[in-house]
Amino acid sequence: MIFEILAGIAVLAFVILVIFTVRTLIRSAKMIDKINERLDNVLADLKLTQTEVNMLIGKFNAISEKIDDKIDDLDPMFCSINKVGSLCKDSLAALEFRHQSEEEEECKLKVANYVALADICLKIFKQFKRK
Repeated sequence: MIFEILAGIAVLAFVILVIFTVRTLIRSAKMIDKINERLDNVLADLKLTQTEVNMLIGKFNAISEKIDDKIDDLDPMFCSINKVGSLCKDSLAALEFRHQSEEEEECKLKVANYVALADICLKIFKQFKRK
């Protein structure tokens, strides 16, 4: 009789243990489902962010291409300014070896004009660069 009562108590304890284990597993499954749903939301947000980042990168690339084109457009102006500077330098070197004369005065005037022209070109470039 004692063995039957002990066996009944053991079975009852085992059934209670199984019930609590099943309840814990059900709660764990619900929690895992919520975590999975949140991870899906995070993944969707990441995809949206990735799309926005890709759009920004595309816009940045387009802007950098435009800047490169503008710089390429400025190269001839820089070349012209360099030529004017070389011309001024050559003119000044030639003036040092010449004697005072009317030709020398005309050359100085031309050099002054070239320097003024170079100054104007630089001012235009600075204004263009600000825009």
